[in-house]
Amino acid sequence: MQYEQLASVVQHLMHWKHGKLIYPISTKSIYRVCATGKVQPHLVTKFNIHFDFIQLKLYDVLGWFQGATRFEDHFEKQSFPARDLIQVFLFLLREDLI
Repeated sequence: MQYEQLASVVQHLMHWKHGKLIYPISTKSIYRVCATGKVQPHLVTKFNIHFDFIQLKLYDVLGWFQGATRFEDHFEKQSFPARDLIQVFLFLLREDLI
């Protein structure tokens, strides 16, 4: 796909609110809970279904991002694999919670 075509698709998705641009994810970047993000009951259920194997609660995870902390700071604190933490992080981004 050429750049012009890609730009057109991205523009279309953004216009219809089916796309989201984010900066590249970095362990050095600082992430916070989104001030306008709302935790709806269906998000809690969705989180529990997707991440039941690591026994985390959505509100606990959001608590990690209450202050301005680097993403890498959370790797050292968790007993589960980093790939699972990244999946949790991506869930939060997709749902506009951080």
